[in-house]
Amino acid sequence: MILCFLILQFTLHCDHSSNVLELNFSGAFLTAAVLTAGLISFRQGNSQLGQKLMRARVVVQGATVALMVGTAYYYGENPWKKS
Repeated sequence: MILCFLILQFTLHCDHSSNVLELNFSGAFLTAAVLTAGLISFRQGNSQLGQKLMRARVVVQGATVALMVGTAYYYGENPWKKS
């Protein structure tokens, strides 16, 4: 979670289009929404739906982190690149 926050902060300081930031925020929001729905399902006693939602959250969260890392890599500076 801390890694996601640091990558998001890095992408906020890069000069690039707002479409990428919108995708990053959309992914984070979607992850939070699926997590909330899964927790509500567990609380209501529907463990099968809750389990499916938690698995979906893992997929969405993985895609979000991959997008954030890809964005940071694509728009960031390479510290190993020789000047």
